[in-house]
Amino acid sequence: MSSYNPNVQNMGEVRRALQKIKSRIDKIKNTIAEYPVEKPNGTITNFSTSKQYDPGSLRVFVNGVQQEVNTHYSEDSDYLGYTFLVGAPKVSWYVFHVYDEDFEA
Repeated sequence: MSSYNPNVQNMGEVRRALQKIKSRIDKIKNTIAEYPVEKPNGTITNFSTSKQYDPGSLRVFVNGVQQEVNTHYSEDSDYLGYTFLVGAPKVSWYVFHVYDEDFEA
């Protein structure tokens, strides 16, 4: 019976290839762009996302202008929404958000 004797050079190539694949998989994201279900009414400050997002990936826009996290809004601790810190968006304003879906949730 012969025993398996892997070629060290080939194993190194396999390891490098696997690392390359892993780094590409880590970069695959499902980016979602959507309007929140909640409509701006001048009172509500909490808005939700349809899916849980990767922490730090959320980008919020009001009337097409990107808002600054921790200045204009904060991410909710469950990563299913956000809260405006500078007052409620007015009725005529458009709120929009973009985020990467959290696949590990």
